[in-house]
Amino acid sequence: MTYEHEAHQMVLRALTRVHRGHICPRAPRRAEQMSTGRQIAAHQFDVQQRRRTLISFSRDLARFFKQWNN
Repeated sequence: MTYEHEAHQMVLRALTRVHRGHICPRAPRRAEQMSTGRQIAAHQFDVQQRRRTLISFSRDLARFFKQWNN
């Protein structure tokens, strides 16, 4: 397995974990756990920021492995 292929697999695994909610916690299901719309919006913003950060890191990692292989 080449470094590029290995990096690609790592990125896919990381993104799958994000998509399934393993990295970013999901919003509580019951309304009483989140008392205001503002708290819900803040939580959703935090989740989106974490996902963007991890996706960016995954892309950087893939680029690193690609350059390392060349």
